[in-house]
Amino acid sequence: MDTAGLNGWHVMRWFELLVEHYAGAELHDKLNSFDESWDCEAVVQAFEKYKEWVDAGYFPDGFLTLDPNDTIMAMGSGECAMDLQGQWYDGQLIQNELDVNEYGVFAFPSGESNRMSSFAEMTQFNKNLSDEELDACVKFMDYYYSDDSVDQYGEYYNLPLPKQGKKAPADQVNVDGMLETSNTNGTFTITDQAFPTEVADVLFNAQDAVANGEMTAEEAAANIQKAIEEYQAK
Repeated sequence: MDTAGLNGWHVMRWFELLVEHYAGAELHDKLNSFDESWDCEAVVQAFEKYKEWVDAGYFPDGFLTLDPNDTIMAMGSGECAMDLQGQWYDGQLIQNELDVNEYGVFAFPSGESNRMSSFAEMTQFNKNLSDEELDACVKFMDYYYSDDSVDQYGEYYNLPLPKQGKKAPADQVNVDGMLETSNTNGTFTITDQAFPTEVADVLFNAQDAVANGEMTAEEAAANIQKAIEEYQAK
């Protein structure tokens, strides 16, 4: 399984699916909204399974210091069998001159629904823009996501907005199926968007510490809950 631990977020994608598996959809949502304690059996089980995978060598050697932007190298070479990515990955494969038809997508078996994680991608504008400059920026984004622009330049990130009847570029063969699976199975908010930075950092540190044998699963779960309570007390 392909992953890279630099900055924490890519390993988090695996860990959050383990939480989904052991907690189930309802409890996982309550954990992410801080309505239930992370110091619970489901989170402990998720950390224990993650540690089991680390010890079994399921992740690349030295993965905690690898750059997640480079995971495509292990995928492209056949060193790793799977990677946790999103609808942008077909474009990445094409950009790296890999045959996108040799790759497929499936939902991680994370529970009864097999929900997929998702996140909102937003465009931010400088608050000091004049009204005229802001209007120009908005017009550019309208152009960037227009059907004509996507048809001409949609090899990479500017996929069409998820509107009724719109399809991904024909050569990005996995995108539509991924979106259909998300619609069928449902989604949950990816953890680093559900968490404030102060809590996400504690999770990332726990992932590294558990992998290195410097922290137990029980300690990791307790530390995350402590960070949540400290954040809520501010």
